[in-house]
Amino acid sequence: MVRLSCLENIIRIDVPEGEFRIQLSPLPTGRTRLTFRAAFRAQQPSNGTWWSSWDCDVSTTSVSDVLVSDVREQRSKFARTLADACLTEK
Repeated sequence: MVRLSCLENIIRIDVPEGEFRIQLSPLPTGRTRLTFRAAFRAQQPSNGTWWSSWDCDVSTTSVSDVLVSDVREQRSKFARTLADACLTEK
């Protein structure tokens, strides 16, 4: 299940394995800065939590495309990283 909430310039996306918090900030150039903060939570056996953050400046018309792309990419990256971590724990 995915939950999405928006409050002013903050978007929060909750996914089964973690959450994303994205701040949208208008830039003087007419572009928008997206500041991503992500927390991923592993289930057993590791039960660990990983954090990641990154920024990207995009044209205002492509904000939604970048949001979808970055969230999808980071979720896939985390799944691969977690799978590798679980293999090394065995």
